[in-house]
Amino acid sequence: MKVKILIAVFLCLGSFAFIYKDEFKNKKAENIPVNTVERKLTPQEQQNYLEYLLGAKSYKLECETDYRNIETGQVFEDNSEYGSGAKVIHFSAGRDDPGYIRGAKIPKDPGYIKTQWSNDTLHSFYFKPRMRIQRELIYPIKEKYNDQNLHTQICRFEIVNTEGKVIREVEYLAMNFIERHPDDEGRLYYSGNYHEGFEGYLGLDSLIIADGKEINPKGRSPDIETKYDLRIYWYGYADVWLDFIEVKNNTARELLNGNYDTWLKAMDNVSAEKIEQFKTAPYQQTCYEYIIKKLNKNEFSLR
Repeated sequence: MKVKILIAVFLCLGSFAFIYKDEFKNKKAENIPVNTVERKLTPQEQQNYLEYLLGAKSYKLECETDYRNIETGQVFEDNSEYGSGAKVIHFSAGRDDPGYIRGAKIPKDPGYIKTQWSNDTLHSFYFKPRMRIQRELIYPIKEKYNDQNLHTQICRFEIVNTEGKVIREVEYLAMNFIERHPDDEGRLYYSGNYHEGFEGYLGLDSLIIADGKEINPKGRSPDIETKYDLRIYWYGYADVWLDFIEVKNNTARELLNGNYDTWLKAMDNVSAEKIEQFKTAPYQQTCYEYIIKKLNKNEFSLR
């Protein structure tokens, strides 16, 4: 009996599908882009969201100026076709001994607008060293090319937490700089340009990540001297030009990627005093300037 009922149901569904097949064929799913959805925020919601965004932290450590101890290499103005006059540290395999740059001058918080989201332990942090290497390690490819060059150790990036413990060690090898050849993707190739992270052949946004609780396990105040450091060890095997180390927390990364633009677009109740506070803050200017730029496009009911 059950089998007969099931057969009858399938026959009905088949007939229904045949009769309305043209209707189904013409129907299309509607995709509603999230960023275009207009949403009204209450003044309290605007205040809460804005406080969250003010926890964004983004800064760069310029290797030639923001380190107390440069054991090797020389400050160099890179006027090559790759450098555009950038000031960097140049490590020369024929001149310099292996060694560290360490003692990063981590920015403190003068003028930082403090909110409930200001504590670093509430965030994840993303790190991107920017550097280029000796081009000839990878390109041009010569007859009897020794592919061991690809395994040449370039440098090691280390994150030392506030207690002095190394919590991340990331090795950079020559192969991390391989790119897609513009004419032949099958060829090993390196343009000689600066890379951030492990961009390389796959073009990935290869960030180094550490949790704020790992970096600052005891929640020490940023005003207190700690052992927190972002240091680089150069092995001495190949020329390297080291520019800066970029640091962002998760809020800054999402903010600067435009992922909170919908929130900012819906804010029309931010006080003139608050906007002036962003403008005069000496710290975190990258994130604050981004917020101001977005808010200035809105029509405000200033309080």
